[in-house]
Amino acid sequence: MCGRLNVSDHTGIRQLMADLGMPLYPEFNQVKANADFRPTQLTLSAVAGNTMAMQWGIKPSWSKSLLINAKSETAHEKKTFAHALNGQRCLIPCDGWYEWKAEDSDQGKGKATRKRQYGFTSKDNKPLLMAGIWFEHSPSAQFVTLTQAAVGDLATIHNRMPLLIPESAALDWLNHAEKLRVPAETDLIAHNHPATAHWYESQIKIEKIN
Repeated sequence: MCGRLNVSDHTGIRQLMADLGMPLYPEFNQVKANADFRPTQLTLSAVAGNTMAMQWGIKPSWSKSLLINAKSETAHEKKTFAHALNGQRCLIPCDGWYEWKAEDSDQGKGKATRKRQYGFTSKDNKPLLMAGIWFEHSPSAQFVTLTQAAVGDLATIHNRMPLLIPESAALDWLNHAEKLRVPAETDLIAHNHPATAHWYESQIKIEKIN
């Protein structure tokens, strides 16, 4: 899930980082705004006390394919992700993400199945903060995003969704791993907690793109 992001509002991201007291790395303006951001491309990532340009996806020696997501419910149990989850957390600021859903469409000669694209953005048009974990790599660090079971109306499009961190919990996520364990122990990001479902449904809007 969530293999495409919208990272197009640099003004909003710049303001969000300022609100969090996070410096922008000097090359920030060289990372192009991209409404169709994909794995292997570079984007801004916030880490504890700093920001970095990172590439989306890792390819461990045992894997035949690029890994771009990790299930937040089980990441702490996986050797590939456990160390980074404990000490190398990051946040990926973005304007939203995309999913595709197989739907029936009328083609004149009967119904056919097509994949329809949906966009997920913030209702107040502010950037979202996707939880991730990062890894040292050359020439640039790499990250994977964390996912959780989809909640509310979002589950009608796809059964998984990004783990989003509210701005009020962003620094705790980055700086105090012991306070926000995964699976989370706080209402803000506790999986399948009613407060979490309400937060997502109150913050996220779903739009049919094509």
